[in-house]
Amino acid sequence: MKYLKNRAIIISFLILLVIALSGGISYAVNRYKIEKYFSNAKNECIQNPSVKSNCSTILEWESPPVDAYTIFFSIVVDGSLSILCGFGPLFILIPAIWCIAKEMKNSYLKNYLLRNNYSNYLKHLFKNAYKCIWILPFLMIIVFMISCFLSKGNFDYSFALANSYSTFDEIYLKNFGLFFISYLLNLVFFSIFYANLGLLYVKKNKSLIVAIIEAYLTFIGIEIINEAVITTIFYKVLHIQIQSILNIYDIYSYKYVFGIGPFLIVGFLYAAISTFIVYCCYKNKEKTIMDCEMIK
Repeated sequence: MKYLKNRAIIISFLILLVIALSGGISYAVNRYKIEKYFSNAKNECIQNPSVKSNCSTILEWESPPVDAYTIFFSIVVDGSLSILCGFGPLFILIPAIWCIAKEMKNSYLKNYLLRNNYSNYLKHLFKNAYKCIWILPFLMIIVFMISCFLSKGNFDYSFALANSYSTFDEIYLKNFGLFFISYLLNLVFFSIFYANLGLLYVKKNKSLIVAIIEAYLTFIGIEIINEAVITTIFYKVLHIQIQSILNIYDIYSYKYVFGIGPFLIVGFLYAAISTFIVYCCYKNKEKTIMDCEMIK
């Protein structure tokens, strides 16, 4: 069946979903424990005010309201899904590589060209590799739904801002609908970038593991160049700190230094440039056929 052919995508998504659900459960359990502790402490203080030295403080304590935005950011940025900062690319490039690796190792390309032209094969190639780019955006939609459930539909972020619980600036929270759409769109751009890294290395590697390692090391190398070279040049020459928008490790917590636009532009550039590079690597039909023959 078709879904079995895409099992790497399904497995990748399910792993992230389990991590997200564990983050939501952990948040709910921790909040319950805090409320239970103070509830018991209040009862003790009511029954015997001298039992604790800080009874006056405990009796005044009220459970702080939790809003959906704060819970969402807590799970994604500070909670279980913080794993995405370092290993997020693997959840995209592994299924991207998996979806096309078998085609590369058998005679699929030659058989395809008997019935169709090479330009259509390239469309087929990108279509297969990009099947996984919905994973991160769809995951975030589910996480936000979980956050809405845990907050009981509370969208008042005033308490979170006043007490520095919110990860994001107020400017984003005031226009959350627009911000969330741009947030998801940025994840699509970077997912395309991750998938392209897989496409670059699957063509010349017999081993899936080697292709995955090389693609991930390239991702790390790009981040090092951003941090050590490009960011430094901008700061020393133009006296502008662009570290926050060039940090491709952490694309999940926005800093309101440049606004939404620059983040989207950077994400789009990564997607566009990497797609162009991949197209250049695959546009030569004869070379692609030879590469496929070599990795059989």
